[in-house]
Amino acid sequence: KVADILRGNPQTELFYSDKNSDAATEQKLREADLDLLVFGGTRIVPPRMFNLPRHGSINAHPGLLPQARGSLPVAWSIVKGIDMGVTLHKVAKELDAGKTIFRDRLELLAAATFDEAIAASC
Repeated sequence: KVADILRGNPQTELFYSDKNSDAATEQKLREADLDLLVFGGTRIVPPRMFNLPRHGSINAHPGLLPQARGSLPVAWSIVKGIDMGVTLHKVAKELDAGKTIFRDRLELLAAATFDEAIAASC
């Protein structure tokens, strides 16, 4: 998992917010003077925030892009009958459309529950 990998780096600061577009979160990101922002499991992050880091931002998206773009990719993968997985991509102005860095298909049993699919993709 991305957080586990980053947690081992002494230059990494982990920050969690459930209000990803509010003024307090934006101020914290500005004060952090980031080289790179990695996020996932969030709602849409506005450009004024994802453009703050010197090298941009990366999103850990819980779906295979481009097929599972947008919100609720696990649910839509089930509804559409498409493979589930995770994609790391550069964040761009258009939602879930930045350059793909990494994709991995998840092997799930057909009888997997929705909660098991969510846990596997995050």
